[in-house]
Amino acid sequence: MTTAFEIVYQYQQLMAKCESYDGLTLDEIGELSILADRLSTFRSLSIAAELRSQWCSHAVDVVALGLERALCVERSSLGKVGEVGEAVELRVIGDGLGGPAAASYRIAASVIWRRQRTDGSHDIGLRLYGTPLRICHQALRLTPMLEQIAIAA
Repeated sequence: MTTAFEIVYQYQQLMAKCESYDGLTLDEIGELSILADRLSTFRSLSIAAELRSQWCSHAVDVVALGLERALCVERSSLGKVGEVGEAVELRVIGDGLGGPAAASYRIAASVIWRRQRTDGSHDIGLRLYGTPLRICHQALRLTPMLEQIAIAA
C-alpha cells in the first residue's frame, strides 16, 4: 500500500532531480504525472510527526497533505516551533500511525503561516521543498555463529 507520505516523497524526489537540472527520463515524467494526479488536492489524514527547527522540536499531527504543502497541528501548547518564514524539518517515523517503523521520512519545509487555536496550540502551514530523505529500517538478523555466542552468554 502506498501512503500519502510515500507519494509526496516520490514526487519531491523527482522534482528535486528536475530542479537540479539533472533532467527526467520519459518514464520519470510519466511517473511524475501519475503522482500529481494521485495527490492533486489536499488529503485529510492524521499522521504523528515531529517538527524540528534549529532550536527545538515538537510533536505534531499532520492533518492535511498535498504535493508541496502540509498542515500540522501542535500536540501541546508548550514552547513555540516554526515562526513564519523559519526553515524546519518535518519528520515522520514509520507510517505515522503507530505501525512498525519500516521507514522514516524527513522533508525540509518552511513555515508559511501559523494560527493559534482556542486550546493554546497552533495550526502550522508548511511549504515542502528540497530533496526528501527516506531511511529504511530493517530488523537485525544474527548469523548462526552470533546466535550461538548470544545463547552461550
